[in-house]
Amino acid sequence: MRRFLLVAVVALVVASVAAAGTTNGTWFGKLRDPDYPEAPLSDLAPGRLVVTATTAVSAFTGRTSATHDPRDATSTCTSQYRFVALQDGWRVFRQKGRSQITGVVSGGAPDGSSCNTLGGGALRIHPAGAKLKVQVTAFYEASDPDGWMGANSGYFRR
Repeated sequence: MRRFLLVAVVALVVASVAAAGTTNGTWFGKLRDPDYPEAPLSDLAPGRLVVTATTAVSAFTGRTSATHDPRDATSTCTSQYRFVALQDGWRVFRQKGRSQITGVVSGGAPDGSSCNTLGGGALRIHPAGAKLKVQVTAFYEASDPDGWMGANSGYFRR
């Protein structure tokens, strides 16, 4: 039994390192909210995602989504994640703490950002040719098979 467990752990580590090799680095893109598919891509905040073997940090900068902010108000939302699992070819990262918003007094997050000021969210990535498929969910529970339903998603490029 110990031998099987050791082989399983080694296989998971090897698969994780192999996946990390193709996904590590700095990526750029936008996330689309499936609840608002009609939102023009030009209205969504561009994001930067920096991925290492054990962490991921996203930062989105753009016009705020707060209706009480001036039309030209912008903000940046930064979120930090920690690697937790390799699931069905996806590298899954759990949010560390709350997302941080800077740039406006009211605290409005950028349109189309993965900003989660409550914490408890997750990000998952999967190589897609020269691109990276990115999904972000606000509330993540590893045991929930539908946890990624309704996640904001998009393709990022280097």
